[in-house]
Amino acid sequence: MSPLPTPARRVLAELAALYLTEAGPTHTASPVQRAFSRLLTLLDAQAGALAEIDRIEADLISRFGYPRMSLPVRPGSPPTYAADPSTIRRLLGTGPEARRPTAGLRRRQSRFMRAAEAAGLPGAHTRERALAVEIADLTATLLLAPVVEPADLARKLITLIAMAEPGPADAAAFPGRYLRTLLADFIQLHGLASANSRSGANAKNVRSRIVR
Repeated sequence: MSPLPTPARRVLAELAALYLTEAGPTHTASPVQRAFSRLLTLLDAQAGALAEIDRIEADLISRFGYPRMSLPVRPGSPPTYAADPSTIRRLLGTGPEARRPTAGLRRRQSRFMRAAEAAGLPGAHTRERALAVEIADLTATLLLAPVVEPADLARKLITLIAMAEPGPADAAAFPGRYLRTLLADFIQLHGLASANSRSGANAKNVRSRIVR
């Protein structure tokens, strides 16, 4: 089975804040509500892990540059760079002219990898991958869990919307727009609007807040 798309934390938080009330002790929450709350926590942790990876990589690049080699070019031609041996072979062949840049690239790559290891980059990637797996498993658990209250179905719909909208523009495309319409209809039918959106809430107001 293909891995599930990662829900967009921005969409989950936006719709949950408007239309769900998550107050109450955890032990009284439904399985779907507990999974939804945990999913938000894991997505925050993943965002932090990705930010840490970006920070380490930016620091490495500022100190060592990209591990690549400039290649000989004809006079007047723009610079040509190779970040892997196959590019060198494709442009220079396998003769003596290719051996020096190939050896230089390997030295630079080795130095970069040692620095990355010392800076903790492999460990940061491992932590982020573990979070991604946990998020995918929890998302599946949430969507397959039995509902015990109408708000549970809203949580599932919000999760599906967040999975369908990796970027803001996706809210106006298929399937995001139509899932948002379904959520608006469901919230209107069951009166689930939270305290943040109850004042003056009506069918038109609920739909305009959700559907883009």
